[in-house]
Amino acid sequence: MKVTIVITVFCLCVCLFLAGCEGSPIQTGWRASDNRRNMLRVQPDMTVSEVSKIMGKPDKTELYRGKNNEAILVYLYITEGKDTYSRRWNESNYTPFVFVNDHLFGWGWPNLETAAQKYEFIIKER
Repeated sequence: MKVTIVITVFCLCVCLFLAGCEGSPIQTGWRASDNRRNMLRVQPDMTVSEVSKIMGKPDKTELYRGKNNEAILVYLYITEGKDTYSRRWNESNYTPFVFVNDHLFGWGWPNLETAAQKYEFIIKER
């Protein structure tokens, strides 16, 4: 009986430790879930600061310059947690938020591609 309790407590401690590790599949899954929920409050044409108040700090950022010198800022937020087995990040883990001259053009990969065509910039390879 005592051995079972000790093993159970030990396993629980290990699970809590791993869940709390930055970048763990559990931690990134929680963050992705929060980001997906927050995305529902984002509206087109919001400013960078308005989106940041809702979404928080982006996980990655990219900056581009359009054909007519437009400033294109891309915030990438984790919206899918890490794969439990490969533990790798790829494009499918993120949702891009595309800002043109400080206003939200749109979010999602199709909007990034549309902005790249409209403002004639090349998206960085991932």
